[in-house]
Amino acid sequence: MASKIEDLSWVEDGIRRNEFDAVRGLIRLADAGHAAQLLEEPWVEEGRNYPALESLWHLAVNNTKTLSKIMSHPTIGDGITVQEAKIIATLHGVDSDMVDTLLDPKQVSVEERTITLPLAGETELTIIRTRPGADLTMDLLEHSVRTIEEFMGFPFPRKHVIYLFDNDIDARGLNYFTHVSIKTHEEVNRKQAILELLAHEAAHYYWRGHTSWISEGSAHLMASVAADTLEGPLISLPCPCFRSIAEFEEQIGSACIGGSCLACTYSFGERLFRDLHRTMDETSFRQAFRRLFLQTSFHVPNQKCDGSAGICHVEEAFTVYAEEGRVATVKNAISRWYDVPEPYDISQIVGTSPDPDISAIDGRIEDAFLSLTWGGDPINEVFVGPNRNPVVYWNLDYSYGRSNGLESLPIQTVIYRDEGFGIERIETNLDVLPLPSDVTRRTHPITVAFWREVGRFWVHAYVEGQKIAEITFESKPDVDPYSIRGNITFAEGFPHKQIALQIRREGGDFWTTATRVGAFDIEVPPGSYKLEVHPLFGRKYVFVGWYDGSGGITGDPDKAAEIVVEDGDVEDIDIVLTTFDDGNFRGVITGPGGRQLERLEEVALDAIKGTERNWIDARPDGSFDVELPTGTYSVQIRVLVGSEWFFVGWYDGDGSITTDPDQAFNVEIEDDVVREIEVTLPSDFYDLLCPSGSRRSSRTGQCR
Repeated sequence: MASKIEDLSWVEDGIRRNEFDAVRGLIRLADAGHAAQLLEEPWVEEGRNYPALESLWHLAVNNTKTLSKIMSHPTIGDGITVQEAKIIATLHGVDSDMVDTLLDPKQVSVEERTITLPLAGETELTIIRTRPGADLTMDLLEHSVRTIEEFMGFPFPRKHVIYLFDNDIDARGLNYFTHVSIKTHEEVNRKQAILELLAHEAAHYYWRGHTSWISEGSAHLMASVAADTLEGPLISLPCPCFRSIAEFEEQIGSACIGGSCLACTYSFGERLFRDLHRTMDETSFRQAFRRLFLQTSFHVPNQKCDGSAGICHVEEAFTVYAEEGRVATVKNAISRWYDVPEPYDISQIVGTSPDPDISAIDGRIEDAFLSLTWGGDPINEVFVGPNRNPVVYWNLDYSYGRSNGLESLPIQTVIYRDEGFGIERIETNLDVLPLPSDVTRRTHPITVAFWREVGRFWVHAYVEGQKIAEITFESKPDVDPYSIRGNITFAEGFPHKQIALQIRREGGDFWTTATRVGAFDIEVPPGSYKLEVHPLFGRKYVFVGWYDGSGGITGDPDKAAEIVVEDGDVEDIDIVLTTFDDGNFRGVITGPGGRQLERLEEVALDAIKGTERNWIDARPDGSFDVELPTGTYSVQIRVLVGSEWFFVGWYDGDGSITTDPDQAFNVEIEDDVVREIEVTLPSDFYDLLCPSGSRRSSRTGQCR
């Protein structure tokens, strides 16, 4: 068997870097008794599809049971085609149950494209799916690979680039180096988000095995290159745990590294490289970035730096190529993020003054302000604390003449922090429908997450690159709070498995969860509050009512108790839950054909009466039960994909949904009358969604 491997033409002429793992795989598979079967395959003899051999090698080392299942699978009993080999390349990164699905031609679609890269030459791109996906994705993948190779200036490291869209991975994307897995629902996000994700994982074919913040920061930088946003907002949020890379490195391996702190590997690396990019000219930056890649990937000798890649290699590479007279500035930028926080450069944030006139709709921004609640009063500072809601609302007050027949106008909101970079982009649409005769302008509220970070923030709004509005606000540590304490249990005395409690007032929202025995403690400043109860059903918290002041809950907001906090803690609030099955609006949502909803299929309803909206979360089995005030409601159906809710249609009154607003059914809620409905979704979740990059309008029902 060793002789046969040695006689392969692509082994006989010398083992190149991208062939090494394939040869190692064949040797391991010979030990496992499978090499003879593989050596008869034309794609092995021709030296194609090395990732499949690497994948089987990983399985031979780590999962022989799955390896045996693959090699004896009926689909490949008559030989392994080139397309099947590409699927095999993904199998060491999936659950065993997924193997049968991926090896079933009826359940899998394979999209292939061969491109010629300027440096790497002929390269095969493959996208594998188990459900329909977006038409744009292959184009975005090709764009990512081409752009990254051009920027890096070295041949793309893989001749076979394979992407598997898989909903069972624990991250948005993972590069296994045989292939990349992308969480399936990411394809429904906006075009720029999926492009950044595809490019980030493609960049890891270059940036792998380095110090974590170098690898992830470089991959984020390449994602910004592919998305053409190097001058725009960052991809990652600020590090919430540490002030510098040095402090972060000191704590690696300790108990404090976990959860949100893992985001620091992306945050610090991206900020350091983006700071260097804006400090240096383009040519010098690229030369330095390539030098860092050479030194850290190929272990080029470096007299100044010892050991594995780290801050020394970064400083050496970038100071060597810094323009004369800019070396000190480059060193300050590196120091700013690594060890000694330097003052931030906020000149790019301030920029030019906004131009409020919007010619496309013959209108203008009349006012821009923040509020702590939807439609609330203007504020210019917020407070952060353990129970504070980490969002505020950005309101654009605007007037218009609705020229050019537009119904809506896309705008982009960019949030900046005082570190000098944009940290979030929000795409929304200004409505420009005809105004009632007694109305001269509208207010457009946008939810802004500031992630409980202390600092100064800027919020800018743009229309086609024109800044139309801006505000700034301070996020400060919370004032010394008081506590609202109590217990929440069922009538039988035992607690629900998990209950969240939210307290609201004009000054903001506060959120906490009860302990396993039902105890809760919410820290709030003085004020008057109403307490909402949200038990956990499946993976979602479901609102069931307000504390009524006498130990129970009510679905009527007018009967909710006012909890007044003045100069001390409020204690001994004991709430007893009886049943959630006594609302006046009940029903069930099922999947196609009336099947019960499956795990990961989450549905909500939005019952709308005039300007009043009532969000209704369905339970894991699709049932729902709430108390609604009397009135006439249209009912919107929304599905959860990843972390986002997507509108898919209106209840049609006949057991299904419609995307025609004229066919939406009006549900009448009357006193002492229980209204029940059943809704059967006409298609699976992904078939209900619009193509990637567009969403269904909850006004017209059309994809836009």
